[in-house]
Amino acid sequence: MPLADLIEKFAQVSLFTDDVKISRYVANKDDSIRLQEALHILYSWSEESILKLNISKRKVLSITRGTAQDNAYRLNTLGGTCNLERVKKMENLGVIVDEKLELTTTYMRG
Repeated sequence: MPLADLIEKFAQVSLFTDDVKISRYVANKDDSIRLQEALHILYSWSEESILKLNISKRKVLSITRGTAQDNAYRLNTLGGTCNLERVKKMENLGVIVDEKLELTTTYMRG
């Protein structure tokens, strides 16, 4: 079954050539649990598909106008539990997004 079909009950998923973004509006503990379940499905799917995740590249970015909830997210891997790093900003396709949704464009120089 395609990954997006497996996750869509728990979170929104964006698929790119070699990248996956999972997102969900988190207002309460139940929302956080659903997002965690989407992460579990992603890891299980990757193992079944023999597509290894680069755990060191998995990050959590909370975008909010107020104070971000400090929910911890993790992947339960064959080697144990891996806590996902929480960051205050993230680059995606040359655009840096921060926790307050301020955008900064980066340019590659050749």
